[in-house]
Order: sequence, then structure tokens, then C-alpha cells
Amino acid sequence: MDSVEERKRKVKLQKLLRLYPPGEHKFTHENDHNPVVLVPCARCHGRGTICEGLVQGGKQAQAIRECPDCGGDQYMAETRRMFANDSESMPVQSYADGWVRCPACRIRFALKDPNAWTGKRHIGCGQKLHVTGHDSTD
Repeated sequence: MDSVEERKRKVKLQKLLRLYPPGEHKFTHENDHNPVVLVPCARCHGRGTICEGLVQGGKQAQAIRECPDCGGDQYMAETRRMFANDSESMPVQSYADGWVRCPACRIRFALKDPNAWTGKRHIGCGQKLHVTGHDSTD
């Protein structure tokens, strides 16, 4: 049976899941393109299960079981900002093809890629960027 602390954690997590549904974060001016998100479980990396090696009858096997740290919930009952990077905005030149090279992490990405650019931050490293003009050289 679950302990009182575990039940409290689950209730808190359910409240946080309603407030901050995973995958539904919005990048807005109000949150400085750095929304509050749930903290994924560090042990299972947000999968809810872990794979363990075991030996049965002299043979090695692997078993997938519920993560003991998050109880299969995938998230801890905690929140944080999506990006730890809170540095000032850095200027970056846009190439003619619509790509930029982030001056913080040196990764090149397309400004039209929503998996790489929030409109203000590079998703890869969280750096705020101020995009200027076009440059035709790399």
C-alpha cells in the first residue's frame, strides 16, 4: 500500500499535470519564451519504466518494471523553467537561407524550425537571440 507521502506526491503531481500539461507549453512574451514545465524523473528519464538485468537459472535476462522513483508517473511533483539559461540576448546574423548559428552553442539551425527556435530562444541551449539582417557567407 502507498505511504501517506506517496499519496501526497501523487495528488500534487495530478494538480501540476493539470496546470502544466506535458507537451502543451507555450512560448510567450509573458514567460520570456521560457515556460514552466514538469521535471521528468531523473532515473527513468520520463519513461515511467526501467530496464534491469537479472540472472535466472544461470542465464542473463532483462526485465522492464515500473520506475521506483516516480512510480511510473514519468514526472516528479516539481516544476522548473524549461531553460536554465537566463543570459542576456545575443545578436546573431541570419543567413540568406534563413538559418543562423547560435553564438552560445555554435549549432546551426533554421529559424522556421519550431523544434529549434521559439521565436526568441534557441531550443537546443535556451539562449535568447536577437536576429539581424541577412549574411550570405557561412
